Amino acid sequence: MREPLEAVLVAIPVVVLACGIAGAAVRRLGQPAVVGEILVGIVLGPSLFGWLWPEGSRWLLPGEVLPYLGVLGNLGLLVFMFLVGLELDPGLLRGRGRAVVAVSQASLWVPLALGALLALAMYGSFAPEGAGRAEFTLFVAVALSVTAFPVLARILADQGLHGTPVGAVAMACAAVADVVAWCLLAVVAAMAGPAGAASGRQVVGTAALAGVFLAVMWWGVRPLLARAVERWGGSGAGPGAVVGLCSGLCLAAYATEAVGVHALFGAFVFGAVLPRVGVVEVAAERMREFAVPVLLPLFFVGSGLRTDVGLLLGGGAWGWALGV
Repeated sequence: MREPLEAVLVAIPVVVLACGIAGAAVRRLGQPAVVGEILVGIVLGPSLFGWLWPEGSRWLLPGEVLPYLGVLGNLGLLVFMFLVGLELDPGLLRGRGRAVVAVSQASLWVPLALGALLALAMYGSFAPEGAGRAEFTLFVAVALSVTAFPVLARILADQGLHGTPVGAVAMACAAVADVVAWCLLAVVAAMAGPAGAASGRQVVGTAALAGVFLAVMWWGVRPLLARAVERWGGSGAGPGAVVGLCSGLCLAAYATEAVGVHALFGAFVFGAVLPRVGVVEVAAERMREFAVPVLLPLFFVGSGLRTDVGLLLGGGAWGWALGV
């Protein structure tokens, strides 16, 4: 049995090279690279490689190595979402506030309602033992209504749309909808636990803390960062600038994770409040050069690695999948 480090050192080059090849192939078909990265995960996972050659699959990607790849992929995702926030031009959203609210809420509540109807029909066949109808229905509905925020950001970046008005509105809508969805997931968690009656207080608390975080970042941290960059930015984008950006990004990500919203929102907001000046942009580009081509694909490959198409072969599961 190999040490985890040995397994990681074998898995990373195989996965990254495969993602590069698949990304180039799907781009020739007019698709974003993230589609190829997810397909690589499906091919290398139990759906194909693990089914055709289980021993080879266990050697290349043993189960104990997947959490390590997941951590590395999530670090790449945080850096990527920070870069997306940094490149977001708030001026593109000026005068579009009503559109953002309307589109974000429609994109959440319409699929939520349809997902709830589907969950009611699925309850008898898929609900685990002991799960109540209400929490099962709400969980499935929320799961089907959550926007794949990182996937959307990657698609917009690959297509060169992240700096356009359409891209800015799409990102803002996804961010608003996902914050609401995370609050609803807090309700599901409270309903499933022993303190189900506290679900209302929990969602209000999550929403309030998320609002406090945004207010502190925009009216407190943003001007402090602007003054800090103005004072010390003249020394150039040395290692200290990269360390500072990484530290701030991790602290912001931790803050949102702690209040019950995914860490990627903290990274995104930290990028959005940074001043767009030379020293910041140069340091951010240095982070991009490693994180995006090497670490980020590990996150999207993980989605495919956790997918086992074989589980859909019985019990009419394909019909339910088509319904979803």
